[in-house]
Amino acid sequence: MDPVTITATISSVTLTLAKASKALCTLFEVYTSAQRTLFLIQAECTVITAALSSIQTHVSSPGVGSPQKRPSPWTPEVIAALDLSLLGCCMTLEVLEKEIGEMTGEVRLESTLRGKLGRMGKARYVWREDSMVALLGQMRGQSAALGILLKAVEFTSIDRIRQILESGRPVFRAVERDSASIRETNTSKRYPKSIAEMSMAKPESIYDIIKDNGGYADFDSLETDDESWSISSEKIDDTFGRLDQGMTRPFEAWRRTDQEGMIEPQSIPPGINFAQLSIQPKPPVRRKPISHPVAPTPAPSILPPTTPMPWEIRSSSSLLQEIQAIHKKSQVPGIAVGMVINSQSEIFVAGVRKHGNSTPIVRTDAFSISGLTEIMTSTVLARFVERGKVRWTQRIDELLPEFSQISHQQHSETTLEMLAAHLSGISEPIYAVENGQLWVYLCGSLINGGEGRRGIALAYLRRPPDRAPGTNFWHWGNYAIIGLILERLAGVPFEVVMKNELFDPLEMYHTGFGYADVVRNSQSANPTQPWPHEYTDGSPMINVKTSDLHDRSILPPALHPCAGIHSSLPDLCTFLQLHLESLMVKSKTSFLKKESLEMLHSPVGTSTSTRCSMHKSQRNWAGGETWSFRTNSLGFAASVWFAPRVKKAIISLVNLSGDRGHQVEDECASACTRFNLH
Repeated sequence: MDPVTITATISSVTLTLAKASKALCTLFEVYTSAQRTLFLIQAECTVITAALSSIQTHVSSPGVGSPQKRPSPWTPEVIAALDLSLLGCCMTLEVLEKEIGEMTGEVRLESTLRGKLGRMGKARYVWREDSMVALLGQMRGQSAALGILLKAVEFTSIDRIRQILESGRPVFRAVERDSASIRETNTSKRYPKSIAEMSMAKPESIYDIIKDNGGYADFDSLETDDESWSISSEKIDDTFGRLDQGMTRPFEAWRRTDQEGMIEPQSIPPGINFAQLSIQPKPPVRRKPISHPVAPTPAPSILPPTTPMPWEIRSSSSLLQEIQAIHKKSQVPGIAVGMVINSQSEIFVAGVRKHGNSTPIVRTDAFSISGLTEIMTSTVLARFVERGKVRWTQRIDELLPEFSQISHQQHSETTLEMLAAHLSGISEPIYAVENGQLWVYLCGSLINGGEGRRGIALAYLRRPPDRAPGTNFWHWGNYAIIGLILERLAGVPFEVVMKNELFDPLEMYHTGFGYADVVRNSQSANPTQPWPHEYTDGSPMINVKTSDLHDRSILPPALHPCAGIHSSLPDLCTFLQLHLESLMVKSKTSFLKKESLEMLHSPVGTSTSTRCSMHKSQRNWAGGETWSFRTNSLGFAASVWFAPRVKKAIISLVNLSGDRGHQVEDECASACTRFNLH
């Protein structure tokens, strides 16, 4: 397998991935209930494209098919693994093209019928969840295989390369099984056994792919030399010939210019100077007024039962317009709103990532969710309770026995559920306790999250509570101590606990700790993620300083359990749906049992604060009970609302802290409460 074959295959696969991504954008707006799967497939397209680009860079360097002075990493084993991976990509992408092509065809049919037949002519199209999830799994396996190959070609030691390939043998076997499965499913097609058997004709350019073609995919199938997997050169030449004609035709009628240099159409005789033409205005036309008979006032018709109230919002486009109006009026940098309604997610964004920069907020951007982190932490804690490793009513001195001798006696009755509901009585600001020495310690560059959380527990438990235990007062210290308890139970750092117990099981792959993409976001001229902003009344809005994104004094790792998570809206909507379905008493998830989720959402004692840090209350718009949480810190403001009676969950995010940020996220959440689909 020579470098030309490898390069041609990578180019073809890359262009196919670009076409698939473009078509997925069309489906994203139509299959709203499957937006998460579409987003994950699109993300895998990006990952595979990046991996292929890196491999092509290595292939272009000396070492593949040409002599060189240093040892080449392109051993026969590496070439065979690359052949297997590229062939698997081609086969999977052909199946993906077929699936997307059929669905985009259905979307096109639906659009045509709607125009001809009206609302009742809407075509019925079905999302193929099982097949698309299977393709997503295959693409993840291929991206993993390409990652192993990239790691292998970084070395020149043959032994080291073989060791890496051997460690990745299960991944390559999975790719081989996926390819075999495609062959068995499509017995009528004759797939090649190697990319060397494939005939790669001149591919389309990326410009042709991103050109507007009505929003629908137009795929060419890969064919083999004998029957399938090739695109004939005659077809390509014909396509490019028609494209050239189409590009020049609009300009054929505009070839000549007059002596003044003005463009004139071909239909106007040459030699006429437009500047010397005098155009006389025509006299006004006097017309006789036409009298119209006055129609009788029709009797009012009977309103149907589903008539919307004037304040209701009945479409996604109307809600987006309202959010955009809120953004324009408030002049905050950016807004992102996610909503789960009737088991479907809706995402709306407006504004920019950074004040003074035009880079817009997009749906997949990761916002710092600040205090909403506590809901995730308590959800993981509920899993440990369900397994019997801990009890909600267990006392702190039992869970942290090393503090039993120094803990103040007034903390002796403080339980795990009191910490989760902020009923421990702790209220002294974390930056002021111990005369500020605790905060200085937490911000130290050598102090990791676990050591910091131990310091917080030591500082607060050895002093009496600032308020009577059972008094509700929100404080970061409560969840910092819970984070320490989770570390003790799991035997690994808190961040690893969250990844293993929440992020990975729910496939929240765009969720992490601290500010998102700190290095690139702080160094790039155009921000890659929403930037935090601060504002106080009477002062102008400011961007958080670049250095502050790296500054531990803004968010020490010890506070990750209470305020340290960033997440994208697709991930957050998945998390919201988990809780909403349990509140609707129809939870089908195996993530947590129904009884565990009910306990998590129940208030502790006589308070309104629940074990997941949310407050339970009554709201008219919700038709009864709601669960909510609002937070405002670290340059972001956020709120979340659950209303099970109307089957709705709302999350509102603004990349601005302070009163204005709180006001705007509240207005956006209020707009979502008026959004109703009937």
